[in-house]
Amino acid sequence: MTIGIGADHYEARAVKIGDWTGARLALDEFFTRVRKLVEVDLAVGSLLYRDGETCVFSFPGERFGHDKQGYQGGDLQIADWEGWLTEQIDGYAREAKFETPPYCFISEKPSRSLVEMTAEIRKARETMVVPLHRNWQFPGQDSSDGHVCPVCIVRRNRSGTDKQMPCDPCKVRRTHRLDMWLEGKLGSDSIWISDVADANDRVALVTMSLDIEPWLDGTRLDAFRTQSVARWAAQNTTQKKPLPEDHDSLVNLVKTALGTGNQTSQARSLIQKKIAPGLRDENDNDVPWDKFYELVVEDRANAPQWNTLDENGRAAWLTHQLFCKLASPGRIYRFWRQAEDFFKALLAEFREIVAADQNRWRVRRLVIKPDNGSSGSWEDRQTYGGRYEDAPVSLLYREQTKDFLTICNLARLLKPEQDKDCLRGITLELKADDRVNAKRLVVHSTADAAGALGVYYPVIPLDLSPVRFRVLLPLEAASACVDRAIEAWRDQFARVWDRLPLRVGVVAFPRMTPFQAVIDAARTIEDDLDRIKKSETWRVAGCETREGVTALSIKSLDHPYELLKTIPIRLRDGRDDVFYPYLAVEEKQVRFPLDFQHPNGQVLRHAKDLRSGDGVLVYPSLIATIFMDSTARRFEPLSRRQLTEWLRMRDLWRLMDRHAQSQTALRGTWSELIERRGAWQGPDGTWFEGGKTAWLDLARAVFHERLGVRGACLETLVQAAGDELLDWSLEWHMSVLKKQVSGGDR
Repeated sequence: MTIGIGADHYEARAVKIGDWTGARLALDEFFTRVRKLVEVDLAVGSLLYRDGETCVFSFPGERFGHDKQGYQGGDLQIADWEGWLTEQIDGYAREAKFETPPYCFISEKPSRSLVEMTAEIRKARETMVVPLHRNWQFPGQDSSDGHVCPVCIVRRNRSGTDKQMPCDPCKVRRTHRLDMWLEGKLGSDSIWISDVADANDRVALVTMSLDIEPWLDGTRLDAFRTQSVARWAAQNTTQKKPLPEDHDSLVNLVKTALGTGNQTSQARSLIQKKIAPGLRDENDNDVPWDKFYELVVEDRANAPQWNTLDENGRAAWLTHQLFCKLASPGRIYRFWRQAEDFFKALLAEFREIVAADQNRWRVRRLVIKPDNGSSGSWEDRQTYGGRYEDAPVSLLYREQTKDFLTICNLARLLKPEQDKDCLRGITLELKADDRVNAKRLVVHSTADAAGALGVYYPVIPLDLSPVRFRVLLPLEAASACVDRAIEAWRDQFARVWDRLPLRVGVVAFPRMTPFQAVIDAARTIEDDLDRIKKSETWRVAGCETREGVTALSIKSLDHPYELLKTIPIRLRDGRDDVFYPYLAVEEKQVRFPLDFQHPNGQVLRHAKDLRSGDGVLVYPSLIATIFMDSTARRFEPLSRRQLTEWLRMRDLWRLMDRHAQSQTALRGTWSELIERRGAWQGPDGTWFEGGKTAWLDLARAVFHERLGVRGACLETLVQAAGDELLDWSLEWHMSVLKKQVSGGDR
């Protein structure tokens, strides 16, 4: 049973960050009520999967052959249940005042596995792309008072003069999160972008995803083995009944068992005793092969039906399913929970990274009492902005205590050695949001904020689900957070790095950039990265196994440099891992004892058996970055790169930081090369014949003369210049992050 609601609609309509975070809270509360209904009140199903806009529950299969007129409560009529549940869930949505209808669907075909779950989730998302995918009536839609709400764009805001005022439901969502924050119910995370902004008044929205969907439908499970054929044969063979020792021989044995005659009976008996006890039912009767195929293959994989295959195809599928790990409910549940836990652990580490500042005021808030000399009255729970010297100041007024709470980066106002009393007596000119006139605030006294509001983490989680992780961070800390995410991904998913790619997007922007533009840019990056569905062929340059770890030197066909991957091939108990570290290769022949072939022809090879020259199929891990110095940037073409290039780009900056004598020298060097590069390129950026070689020779000479580098360091810079990686490194660190080299002009 799949239940969902179109979260993308609320995200796209958000004018301020509070509109989306408030809607996210309302959606979470909606799904919590749905889960309580299904799992507790009705007790008819269990949660199998949940992300930001869908929930999937198990549901009992319909009992056929019962007379509906004589219904006594013993059978389950799916159509009736779906209609009743839709009514209940619609009631929850109307109580939450959602302007879009929920989605509720119970699959028609019962199944003993979760292979079809991904297809059901995909169908739900495709339906919910249209916000009003069915007839929907909600409170307040017929009101004619006031202007159209700027957030939902379907209700009226009850104001005849203020076009920016949201309607009542949208206002409640926007302020509900503020209420919870003031009560200390949201922990130590911030809800204010002004809190998050770094010393340069810049913020980063980091979005990450793991390509988890092919794991949920069992597609990527084909590389996992319950046992290797060679190991199984060695442990179970006898002199009287020898077992096949490789994959092809086992396929031939199964093919023999599918036929007729004395050899068929012997082969079937051997298979039943050694690997497939399910060939006999609970009454000790033989299970027909077509029925066994339905149970083992059709129910547990996206496989062809029995009647559409010949003997070779049936034998191949049966052999494959008998030795591969299956998409069981427990395993699927563990996949999406592990993906979600991975992002939760990253969020905890991000908090520590962004809070590690030498200035203690970076993570502290103050309570400011106004002096009698302050002008006018202040509006409760209204934010006010101004400037103190060169630093922006943001304050939240609290009518109950007649004071202001700082909601900005105090490290820009106070030095580490300064005390909060330095602010006493200063005068601030403050403006409320969407107001023109300024008010004067004279600070009478300052005090440390108490409780959960006193010390905070400058981080705002926007979305955390198995399929997506979004978080707002100070731009100056975003690079370190991405570095840590890559390191954690490599550590936790080393055995499946080739088929569980990490996709990362970074949107850097000034604090005052409209939130709608930022979210739009993030969604553009996500769509662009998610569009990469096919694997790439990477070439093995070297393979060495030592002490339970295979070191794989591998090269992408698109890039000349080699990448070193370490893959554990030993389990914690000391046994050789013959279950997980298999990679798909372009070769179509089985060559090694641990090799096996998927029924579709794909050969998978154990990591330790790879040889130089082997082509390995890899789903690439990618990253895309954008700096929105203007909102129009989100419409420009994106440049996505391999995740390994991000690490090279970061290493390049560290290299230049060590060797460049000054910021001026580094800027001058690159400006000269950019200017000279134009002489060897056409208007569209293509190189003239021999132009790139000549320019790289010039770059080598300029780097040596102006930066004083030589040897391996010099060649690294020249190669990076040719790969355009140096452009990215200098632009990201010097223009976006505004970093200075160690010997740079301060």
